[in-house]
Amino acid sequence: MRVFGLFLALFLSHLAHAATEVTASVSHNPVAEGQPFTLNIEANSNLPANAFDPQLLLRQGFVVGNTSTGRRQTTINGVSTTSTTWTTTLMARTAGDYTIPAFEVGDGRTKAIQLRVKQGDVQQQQEIRLESSLDRRTVYIGQPAVYSTKVWVASNLEQANIIPPSMLGASFETLGEDQQEMEIVDGKRYRTLTRRWLLTAEQAGSFNISGTRLSGITSDRYGRSLPVDVVADTLAIEVKPTPDGAMLNWLPSTDVFLNDELQPEQSRYQQGEAFTRRITLNIAGITEEQLPEIALDYGDDFRVYPEPYQDKTVVQDGIVFAQRVLSAAIIPSRSGELTLPGWQLDWWNVEQDEAMQAELPSKQIEVDASRVNTLALPEPAISPSGNTPAAERQHSWLTWLFGLAWLTTALLWLWHSRRAPKPALESEDETSPTLNHSPAWQAFEKACQRDDAHQAEYQLRRYLQVEPNQELEAVLGELSQQLWSPLKGDVSDKPDLLALLQRCQQVRKQTAATSKTQALPSLNPPH
Repeated sequence: MRVFGLFLALFLSHLAHAATEVTASVSHNPVAEGQPFTLNIEANSNLPANAFDPQLLLRQGFVVGNTSTGRRQTTINGVSTTSTTWTTTLMARTAGDYTIPAFEVGDGRTKAIQLRVKQGDVQQQQEIRLESSLDRRTVYIGQPAVYSTKVWVASNLEQANIIPPSMLGASFETLGEDQQEMEIVDGKRYRTLTRRWLLTAEQAGSFNISGTRLSGITSDRYGRSLPVDVVADTLAIEVKPTPDGAMLNWLPSTDVFLNDELQPEQSRYQQGEAFTRRITLNIAGITEEQLPEIALDYGDDFRVYPEPYQDKTVVQDGIVFAQRVLSAAIIPSRSGELTLPGWQLDWWNVEQDEAMQAELPSKQIEVDASRVNTLALPEPAISPSGNTPAAERQHSWLTWLFGLAWLTTALLWLWHSRRAPKPALESEDETSPTLNHSPAWQAFEKACQRDDAHQAEYQLRRYLQVEPNQELEAVLGELSQQLWSPLKGDVSDKPDLLALLQRCQQVRKQTAATSKTQALPSLNPPH
């Protein structure tokens, strides 16, 4: 009996030792409101990345950032063990007492952590601020709303990154270019940046928009580097379903404009001669993807050669317009009074809450018959003897002369091509399509050419997420330092983006040349 009890105790001890041990810890406690900190979860076994789910922390009132997973293997006395670690960035918006709950990880369980959140550093809050707003709080499905974020920066801010807002069942599209200004608030000087998104809801209901987030690194008065993680307030929005009686092709808007223009504009046109018809459609408050087709039936009276649509987004007096331009070359096939067809567009007026129709009226034009001049060409003269006339003999002689000249030129070219050395392989330059295929890189180039520093920084950061490059990352760091450093002059004191673009193109050219050289096989393989 004693032997059996000893065996049972050893067996239970082995089971306890075999169970996964999981521990949880935070980088510091207490923390300040609005100050990011990290939660570390460590297990003494090799577990998959999804064994830990940080989403439970959302219900505890935390702002949950990215989670990274790492593994470490150690060997002691010939015995190897593997541990798995999860690191999650957290932040509390307001002061108070919080609980980080216990987590089930594998077959182990962590202990809950009591966290104290103090009032934030007022000085830092005054140095960097972030506010967001909506142009409307109630929309229909498919009716975009403009979400704006404004950043105030009065101190050094390095590695700045603006994370877009998010909402369930909605898409966000960057609208226009960033607006940069300089403001003085309560005697303090700020550099401001305003970025806007077009929010388009795809589901009906009440939703919360997770605010824009600004992250970076700043310095305190003692020169110590401190992480910055500022989140805008959550905004609520109501999305209404498509109303009863709405048209089949749902198009919500506040206004629709149609314009029809003929070029050249004249009283009469000529049969067989082309003119241009240009139709412009402007719809307020939608995206380019929602623009309808402009379908016109010209019948047999015209031959029509349309150009591709020209679509763009226009902002006028704070109102967003999606614009579509249809240009077509039109050739009248017959004369008389002809009719250029009209067009109707059904849409829903969201302000008056009723269906409406925009109309492009048809146009009457007068077409004159074409003037065809028939010229009588003389018959070639034939001599009574049946010989070829002098003009035809001269033509035959010239034909032989040009043929001989062509043959001589071909022989000289063939002789020269055999004697000429073979051209060396040319390396790709910065205009090669392989160097410029990245959409983020193309957007970066355009931003530099427009002298839009913040957009250039944003697009270069996007490009480096796909194509890492240490030299370009150093350039990005210098650009961020220039943009977010304390103001030393007026707002016009900006980096030279054209010089920066030339520098980046040179780096990419050198990187591509190095990669190509390394990829070339040896021209003299070993024997």
